[in-house]
Amino acid sequence: MHGLSRLKFSTKINLGTTAIVLFLSLVMGAPVARVASKALLDEVKMRGRVLAESLSVRAADPLLAQDFLRLKNLVDDLRGLGGDMEYAFVLDQRGNVLAHSYPKGFPVDLVGANAPGPDGAFSVHLLDTGDERIYDFAVPVRVAGESFGVVRVGLSWSRARAPVERLGGIILGLAGGGLLLAVVLSTVFARQVTRRLNVLRAHASEMVKGNLDMRAGPELARNCWDIMDCSRKECPAYGDAARRCWYVAGTLCLECDPAAYPKKLESCRNCPVYLTNAGDEIQDLTETFDVMALTLKTHIAELREAEKVLTRQQQIMRTILDVTPDLVSLLDERMVYQACNRAFAASVGREVDQVVGKTDFDLFP
Repeated sequence: MHGLSRLKFSTKINLGTTAIVLFLSLVMGAPVARVASKALLDEVKMRGRVLAESLSVRAADPLLAQDFLRLKNLVDDLRGLGGDMEYAFVLDQRGNVLAHSYPKGFPVDLVGANAPGPDGAFSVHLLDTGDERIYDFAVPVRVAGESFGVVRVGLSWSRARAPVERLGGIILGLAGGGLLLAVVLSTVFARQVTRRLNVLRAHASEMVKGNLDMRAGPELARNCWDIMDCSRKECPAYGDAARRCWYVAGTLCLECDPAAYPKKLESCRNCPVYLTNAGDEIQDLTETFDVMALTLKTHIAELREAEKVLTRQQQIMRTILDVTPDLVSLLDERMVYQACNRAFAASVGREVDQVVGKTDFDLFP
């Protein structure tokens, strides 16, 4: 955790976004791919069954008529469909091959590889020829409820799975594209946030150095007097572009609470000025820093002015004391000298600054 806390804010956002997208891709992509793959394979099996049953229906008449030419044409036509079609052939009741689609000879081991069920039900087996895997479909040729032969159709397993693999590639590509888009967007967002945080940090650093004139908040396109069409120049917020009006106490809007911030903010939530100019949490923090800097600057200016007044008064008092020939001194409750005039200091043989802070025991041993 210590190492994670030392990472940059933008890096944390990118890592978090990447982890979320990868997790969602695994949680959602894997089940979707599995369900879609099963649906596509079921569709392939259904297609093979339909082709086999269609061939069995069309082969009934030429099978009974021993018309081998028509049977040959039927299986060749089916083989000519291409795509994932591997073979088609017709067997009689004794298992003899009457017609097949192989151009160079029929593999005899294929005859016993699959057969309809004992009740003549449709049967499908996945056969492995060593070079390729094939879905083999077996459908009986029935006439008046009697079986006169078997139709066999073979579909390539690898070509049947090609759409499944393409679908997996598409899902993987979409997940990768989503991840890339998420990382790009999170990077842009992180840079904007870190840029604003860096501006705020620089503003805080300048405040520490004593520079209270720097502003970090954005410039407003329209101020409160523009939005409200206000001409009341006696309002403390009028003409004050450095502060938002909801930070200023005693504003003259009828909807405004005359109290100071933050109590006043509750009455400003639905104000058109607040709805127009208020930003997110970072902007709110930045504007708070601006208000704090302006408040500190005003307070420091007031303290300096008070210091000047006190200094002038002290000088006047010192002048009055010094021109007075009487012995004048000021003591606190502990009988410690706080001030005296020159006449008193001369009477005890000390300078004025040597008397201040002393007691009678120090001056009159």
